[in-house]
Amino acid sequence: MAKPLGEMTNEELWALFPIVLAAHDPVWLDRYKEEADRIAAAVGLERVARISHIGSTSVPGLLAKPTIDILLEVVPDTDVAAMDAAFESVGFGVSPQPNHPV
Repeated sequence: MAKPLGEMTNEELWALFPIVLAAHDPVWLDRYKEEADRIAAAVGLERVARISHIGSTSVPGLLAKPTIDILLEVVPDTDVAAMDAAFESVGFGVSPQPNHPV
């Protein structure tokens, strides 16, 4: 039986989901907007300082990996760890990261 995605290492996930590149697709902006709305509704607008479309799909005309990268900035004093359940409630997996990445 395969491991659940949440228990896999990055290396195992990369083997399952290799990076591919695609020509720019204007629909990526619409998909970002849909996902940003879902995220804001799940975590609560009072916690959101800004949501941005970042990465290669945000640049028109750029060859990109067809994954919509979204940056969520929260207001000060937000309990970020408590937001995990909100993300999971709308179908996002949570991948813990170190507090002080190098």
